[in-house]
Amino acid sequence: MQIGIDFGTSNTSIGYSGPQGIRLIELEPDATSIPTAVFYGLASGEYAIGAEAVAAYETGEEGRLMRSIKSVLGSSLIDETTDVGRRRLPFRDVIAHFLRRLHAIPMESCPFNSDHRFRLGEARWRLDAGLVDVDDFDEEREGWSAEQVWDEMSALLPFAPDPVVTHGDISLDNILIADGGHVGCIDAGRAGIADRYQDLAIVWHGLAEFGRPLQERFFATYGIDQPDERKISFHLMLDEFF
Repeated sequence: MQIGIDFGTSNTSIGYSGPQGIRLIELEPDATSIPTAVFYGLASGEYAIGAEAVAAYETGEEGRLMRSIKSVLGSSLIDETTDVGRRRLPFRDVIAHFLRRLHAIPMESCPFNSDHRFRLGEARWRLDAGLVDVDDFDEEREGWSAEQVWDEMSALLPFAPDPVVTHGDISLDNILIADGGHVGCIDAGRAGIADRYQDLAIVWHGLAEFGRPLQERFFATYGIDQPDERKISFHLMLDEFF
């Protein structure tokens, strides 16, 4: 099976190819494609995404409609702010809200398992087959062998899983196009049910260049006051094998 996500400037869709052919996943009731939009209500302080966001804007609710979110990902603009009513809201907060809503998609709507146990099996196979590119390891593991990463990663097990629908490879520079506003295909081969830290760890790593305070603010906005450093480390090391 294969899965694809079209995170477009105008609309977002998720589809998969299985034994019964190509199918689109229902993201909202009776809708397999939703507007790529976030609306922040001035009075309520709440936000909405997709069709709900557009509806709030069209009914005249006071607030701010934001679209083309992907143009700020993977750039220094992630720490810039935009007007939301009488507030100025950082783009990083918009992204945290969007990811939280992605993780809120009912798990029964996703037919794929991408949890750490499944991915550990794939990682071990890639290691034994000599397919792991050690020259592409993150800076903190530069010079390590694949076996060293495996041993360090394995030492962080077990942990209590917190499964949600995940993208699986939500790095800021690889998933979304930062410049030009082009709509393209994104590699979503790892999408499926997994611990939420599968996504959160990759975002954490992508925000590292902007400093730990921003990383912690991202997590707080997402709804996590204390990031789980153990899970972050585990999932970042697991990602080294792919």
